[in-house]
Amino acid sequence: MLFRSLDAGASHTRPYRLPTDHRGKFRVGPLTISRADPFQLIRTGQDQRSTHTLWVHPQTHRMSPFPNGATRSLEGATSGEAPQGGVAFHTLREYVVGDDLRLIHWKSSAKTDRLMVRHNVDTFQPRTLVIFDVDRRLYDADSFEDAVRVVSSLVVANCTSNFPVRLRTTAGLVLGSETGDRLERFLDHLALVKPSRSASLRNLPAQMTTERGGFSLAVITGRAGVTELAAVGPLRTRYSNVTIGRMGVRSTGGVFALPGAVLINAGTSTEFTQAWNRRIRR
Repeated sequence: MLFRSLDAGASHTRPYRLPTDHRGKFRVGPLTISRADPFQLIRTGQDQRSTHTLWVHPQTHRMSPFPNGATRSLEGATSGEAPQGGVAFHTLREYVVGDDLRLIHWKSSAKTDRLMVRHNVDTFQPRTLVIFDVDRRLYDADSFEDAVRVVSSLVVANCTSNFPVRLRTTAGLVLGSETGDRLERFLDHLALVKPSRSASLRNLPAQMTTERGGFSLAVITGRAGVTELAAVGPLRTRYSNVTIGRMGVRSTGGVFALPGAVLINAGTSTEFTQAWNRRIRR
């Protein structure tokens, strides 16, 4: 599109179309500014050196987080990954500016000649593990994108409610808000996630050997059959709430009770969100 020459001191605003119709990571720039004579016989231009990275995150739906997870006894084991606060004692550590002076442990401070405080943690936070099955054999292009939207919505629902959330994919990706991963990092990875030929729910038991249970579990997969879903069976007793979501599956009713779990069949991410919210809000 051609524009007339600008007068001295004048300005012109030109829109720059960005590739936001699909999730992903895109390079924006460099911008080329050119000049030409009225007859378009001679043209000269200059490339601006600056480039920027544009992250297009997956679309999300308004989804309710799990209302509660398994709680731990105040006298039982605690974890350093648990959110700070509460009344459950985890360990002693050195004082840092801003700590509550009432938590100073004077006997330990006298022994070490340093101010030591009680590090208390909150063991009653609802905690959710989301497992995303990226087995390409179970999806078509549309159903995989629906699954990405569902997983992203679950992560956003927990992070914005300040509930700890952990994400695993059957391809080996592991992220956790309790270990410092923020919402933006989750969404960056989900913007790039792709189906994998080598990923399968059948590999899940081996991947879960170091995963501690006790909190809510959501497994999002495609048109998984009995063989794939059987791998989730041993995990049901380790979690207080278990939901299995099958995307790309059209079924009247959509929500089914299984021993120790709930199965949601959905054709789209919107259908899944509606079924999920109805179940959680009961």
